[in-house]
Amino acid sequence: MATRRVSRRQFLEGTGTALTVAAVAPALRAQPSPSAPATRTSITLTVNGAKRTLLVEDRWTLVEALRDHLELTGTKIGCDRGECGACTVLLDGKPVYSCSQLAVWMDGRSIRTVEGLADGDRLDPLQRAFIAEQALQCGYCVSGILISAAALLKRNPLPTSREVKEALDWCLGCKGCRSDCPTHTDMAAYKAEFMSHYYEGRLRPRQAWSMGRIGEWAPLASTVPWLANAVSGIGLSKRVAGVAPGRALPKFAARTFRASFKSEKRGAPVVLFDDTFNNHFRPQTAAAAHKVLEDAGCAVELPPAHVCCGRPYYDFGMIERARAALARVIDSLAPQLERGLSVVVLEPGCLSVFRDELHQLFRGDARAGRLANAAVSLGEFLNRRGFQAKVPGKVLAHAHCHQKALWGSGDDVELLRKAGADVLTPDTGCCGMSGSFGYRPEFYQTSRRIAGLALLPALQAAKDATVVASGFSCREQIESLAARPTLHLAELLARA
Repeated sequence: MATRRVSRRQFLEGTGTALTVAAVAPALRAQPSPSAPATRTSITLTVNGAKRTLLVEDRWTLVEALRDHLELTGTKIGCDRGECGACTVLLDGKPVYSCSQLAVWMDGRSIRTVEGLADGDRLDPLQRAFIAEQALQCGYCVSGILISAAALLKRNPLPTSREVKEALDWCLGCKGCRSDCPTHTDMAAYKAEFMSHYYEGRLRPRQAWSMGRIGEWAPLASTVPWLANAVSGIGLSKRVAGVAPGRALPKFAARTFRASFKSEKRGAPVVLFDDTFNNHFRPQTAAAAHKVLEDAGCAVELPPAHVCCGRPYYDFGMIERARAALARVIDSLAPQLERGLSVVVLEPGCLSVFRDELHQLFRGDARAGRLANAAVSLGEFLNRRGFQAKVPGKVLAHAHCHQKALWGSGDDVELLRKAGADVLTPDTGCCGMSGSFGYRPEFYQTSRRIAGLALLPALQAAKDATVVASGFSCREQIESLAARPTLHLAELLARA
């Protein structure tokens, strides 16, 4: 007779259920029969200007009452945990997530849903504008957007471009909306486009020059790294650059990775993209990747000239500079791409440019398409080649936000687990640094609070784990706030 296999999860769930039943059985016997009707409370509320009386169970949320019992289905249930905003309604004139409000709390309150915006068959001007400007997307969350916009315009009927800019400044550019939203709404792209127009004829903030154009001045600073590091450590320099006093600026390496690169091994050719951060600030990461790729049987090449993907430009709406930077990357890599070589990209922020913004800025360009198809993460490339390593011990893996949103960390985790590591993958959320965001004085405390939501507690709970993080800004944040050393995936594998 065939033996039925029981997974560990099934065993634990079954055991847990049995123990729970045994523990609560006496209490259950003392409870009323489950067939007894749930207690209901009568509430009277005003919905879209009309008085409504409703018998509600204490457990019902407002969105359930609206949709299932008042037949107002314009309000949608999206994430159902108070994050996405699809269920937004106006409660006494203020926008709230109706999935986070109990219906029993609504007695005597006034509710306005998306159905209440129109006047009979005549749509509200805001609704007409959404149709005219083709802002409907899939329509699923648009009701929440309309309600939020209505609340904004009621509070501020004529918002200025400056006010819109100040609101968008708080967008982290994490691209979480690209994966969380069913329509893949890209607020980071909207922000970059708006900032591009906003700063036409306006002076950009000093951070645009100190951080947004880091790809331009880092090669110059690396010629005299000792001087650049000395100047950056002066408080006055940080004020001039627009950096929060509590932030320590990353140090330039004494020698860039490109300056010390030598490739003599024969094997399958592959291009290692020496990005700005792993070339000028953390060359040991690129050197580790070089070693690992050679261990995997590859002959490593660099692009003919050092080029920057232009990621920092997007935060400040420097789209034309970003386009020019990508054009240089395409030109530089063209001969290697024509040979069909893979391009291993160590920095997730750079890889996201090649997989996302590149399509937006060079739509239909054949050479850009070749670059997008050739660009891979280290984990993806090594898994394809069946690379084997030995990594004992516990590893806490924190993924860059762009990686989570666009391609995931599955290859990295699989590679480490095959190597024998005990890999912890807690939901660490966003590190809060988000490129230049966490360096700016006005966002510094917010950056720290974001890290404190999930990342720092996860690190505290795994004190004995090696921390692996491939994003440059993630590593800076962890090392600064948690005082924990970090390793890029390449560095951990190179130690094996």
